[in-house]
Amino acid sequence: MLSAIPSEALAGNAVQVSPEGASATDFIGRRKDTSDHPLAFLVNGPPAYVIPPHFHEVDQYQIFVGGSATLGKHDVLPGSIHYADAYTPYGPIMATEEGFNYLTLRPKSISGYHEMPEGGPLLKPVNEARGRRGRMMVADIAPAQPRETAREALFEEKDGIAAYRLSAAPGATLPQPDIAHGGAYFVVLEGEITVAGQSYPSRSCIWVDQDEAAPEMTAGPDGATVAFTSFARHA
Repeated sequence: MLSAIPSEALAGNAVQVSPEGASATDFIGRRKDTSDHPLAFLVNGPPAYVIPPHFHEVDQYQIFVGGSATLGKHDVLPGSIHYADAYTPYGPIMATEEGFNYLTLRPKSISGYHEMPEGGPLLKPVNEARGRRGRMMVADIAPAQPRETAREALFEEKDGIAAYRLSAAPGATLPQPDIAHGGAYFVVLEGEITVAGQSYPSRSCIWVDQDEAAPEMTAGPDGATVAFTSFARHA
């Protein structure tokens, strides 16, 4: 298990800021590295900031945790979850006048990206090899829902790609999805959870490997809402 708490992530590394005012902070792993280590980082976009259409060479989730934006044709708010297979174009991401904050979650660290349409020629051989275009899915976890203990599937694919809304009443144990996956993240959206005596507030994230049992997670005094996102199982 790997984990990150926002205050520790911000204190533990320099925030990188672009000339336009966007910034990124590493939570788990380091964006500058290329490795099999999981990677999670927080992106902050200022008002009216635009990320052009592009794709990455790795499967990834983006979980919006603040502000608002449009992602392609989708309106995204806190609790919106976006998944894209590797070599799957998406975007643009256009911030509203309040800007946006989202966590990027990857099963391994690969830096860089390819803007469209310049990167288009890279897609055809990949799609031919996998026999299809890449998948892109968007789902929403509505904020301020009653904090009863519940588990709700937002989407689930046969290979282990899945997103769930998990919630727990105050002091209750968070329910776990019963799926075989290739590694998964838990992101605290509301309230807090406790794992082995450590408190994880909103925007904290926890990674568990393939075949690693998730630890017991207990909701805090106000309950908790957690996003679960998992990747395709590997050999």
